[in-house]
Amino acid sequence: MTTPGNGGAGRLLLRSVRVDNYKCLSDFELSFGAMTLLLGKNGCGKTAVFEAINALHRATLPAAPIGSLFPASTLTRWGGNNEQAFELRVGGNGGGEEYRYRLTVEHKPEQVRLKEESLTLNEKPVFEVSGGTMNLYDESHNLLFPMPFDSVLPGLSVAGKNNKMPRAQKFHEWLNGVTMLSLFPGRMHSISDDAAQYPDADGGNFASWYRWIVRDDESAMAAADKELARALPGYQKLKLDKVGKKDKRELLAVFQSEGGEELEYAFDELSLGQRALIALYCFMHGGDRNRLLLIDEPDNFVTLPEVQPLLMELDLGAGDELPQIAMISHHPEAVSFISDKETVWMAREPEQPARIVEFENDTKIHTAKLYALGLAP
Repeated sequence: MTTPGNGGAGRLLLRSVRVDNYKCLSDFELSFGAMTLLLGKNGCGKTAVFEAINALHRATLPAAPIGSLFPASTLTRWGGNNEQAFELRVGGNGGGEEYRYRLTVEHKPEQVRLKEESLTLNEKPVFEVSGGTMNLYDESHNLLFPMPFDSVLPGLSVAGKNNKMPRAQKFHEWLNGVTMLSLFPGRMHSISDDAAQYPDADGGNFASWYRWIVRDDESAMAAADKELARALPGYQKLKLDKVGKKDKRELLAVFQSEGGEELEYAFDELSLGQRALIALYCFMHGGDRNRLLLIDEPDNFVTLPEVQPLLMELDLGAGDELPQIAMISHHPEAVSFISDKETVWMAREPEQPARIVEFENDTKIHTAKLYALGLAP
């Protein structure tokens, strides 16, 4: 795995995730770099990894009960175990600090409840929940006080918003910023009723998310516009226009003709591929760089000439000028461009847990070709 450059100093990066008894993931652990590509056949558990991390992200949101984050349907179908366990290791790019967040969920016939939860910094406690009690610790890791806690909600949603606990706040802010995308551009519409801080996984509320990003600074997407101008001939920028008397806005894409005339198109007038590509660059460049971006098959709607510049930018900027990025892809160009650098190969037998497999290409055939022929995992 590659590590970020100096531009990422002081940022938090996901180092590893461990998941047990969640969908097809059983005692599964995966390490991450600045840019990580997950490869493997359909059904091998790639998306389940992203969904587990995204569920932990949702634990930072208001009013997110454990039962809605981890319903019984997410238990694996073998073993009969009624507990799910999750662990994130998150470290500073400059070294010297490592957060370890653990969560254990217990499924009972009458209710799904939090069994145990803890956050440590360099193996020293920040907060912990167990037996209906939450313990909070000060900056010297001394116990502040125990307090009763309803185990229906995640403790992180409380500790991470306590102004007296900056370490818990820092981790909460990082996890709150995790974004999972599995784009379906046909659901991306032009009209926004209000700004939205969190994008839908399918990108359906892209116009509202864009509105949130540029609400205080219209130049917030200047970097995305610059890259898009190279990827999409004639592209200039996005803009929001007021619609009607209410607080509605319409997202427009501005292009320039060969003669220099500016033409405006409603965002949902664009092709699916154009919408997908614009959204990808905006999600990459919009918002805090100190975040993790999980992208599930971003190349479904874009062409080979369009995807290569995107992959190049991801490879050069991830964890530095861009967020830390993990990506799932079946696209031969992605395999060709990234597979020899920072790839995790996953596999799974029918009704068996997902696993990581070692793959070394000792042939003269490119890995992308082997993958297309079904000769790679």
